[in-house]
Amino acid sequence: MQIEEQPSLPPVPGGWHQRSVDLGWTTIKLAVPVTPDALLDTEEVLEANRRDDSMPYWATLWPAAEVMSRLLERAGWPTGTDVLEVGCGLGLVGIAGLVRGWRVHLTDGDRSSLAAARHNAALNGFPAADVSLLDWRRPPEQRFPVILACDVLFETRHHTPVLDLIDTMLTDDGCCWIGDPGRTPLVEFYQAALERRFRISLRDENGDVCAFPTRGRFQILEIRKRA
Repeated sequence: MQIEEQPSLPPVPGGWHQRSVDLGWTTIKLAVPVTPDALLDTEEVLEANRRDDSMPYWATLWPAAEVMSRLLERAGWPTGTDVLEVGCGLGLVGIAGLVRGWRVHLTDGDRSSLAAARHNAALNGFPAADVSLLDWRRPPEQRFPVILACDVLFETRHHTPVLDLIDTMLTDDGCCWIGDPGRTPLVEFYQAALERRFRISLRDENGDVCAFPTRGRFQILEIRKRA
């Protein structure tokens, strides 16, 4: 269904359309760019890429985000838990967390992503959702008992900043879930996290425990600090 651009949505080539994402335990409505690849040719994106090698990953609704959002039904964090989402993109995972009753802080490094996530949160009944800018390379000292991220490991240059952020922003007894579709860099990140002495367990798309990271299949990395 085509929808007209609204003031809260950033302008994108091709406009926006609305999708309903059925997670099994809830359905979430999202405004999604019709042709996300068209952003690659915009001057704003080209300039950002020249300046910081950034790409508009936020504009695509990645399949891994849908799988991770379905699995949030099984997470045992109580209502009211403070949750930090890193790299919220269009907001699906964070909004699923809001539906679960958690106090989710949706963050991203791209202001267009924030505008889209804020719009989508309101679309699902959360007009006052906390949506803010976060540079992974400069994490603030604020700490959370739960950190969520999905499909953020595709570039190895992001691995160290992500691990630094977890080290800085996760409470000592906290839990971080990172969803990944099984991209090649996953194994490298897994090894780097072990070298940093994080405790890691893996779960597949059904929530079952995996023995080791596997390329080409969705997995959640459950990361905790060592006592």
